Amino acid sequence: TTERRQTMANFTLLDAAALGRILKDRLGVKLHIHDTCGDFFMTLDAPDDRALVFIKAYMAREGHTLTVDPGGTSFSVKA
Repeated sequence: TTERRQTMANFTLLDAAALGRILKDRLGVKLHIHDTCGDFFMTLDAPDDRALVFIKAYMAREGHTLTVDPGGTSFSVKA
């Protein structure tokens, strides 16, 4: 869909990989990236308040809307 193409154009798998490296280097947290046929989402192994605060601030700074599951371990980005 157009929305998915815009999401991918705005926040790419490469951006997600870069965010994963930053999380690992700064907080020691592993970010997993899951490809879902034209879109993707990201997960953490366990809830981590520091990582969640960092990810939310990072996405806000970059102008992205982050959707977080109630457990705080699964994330997706909307355009």
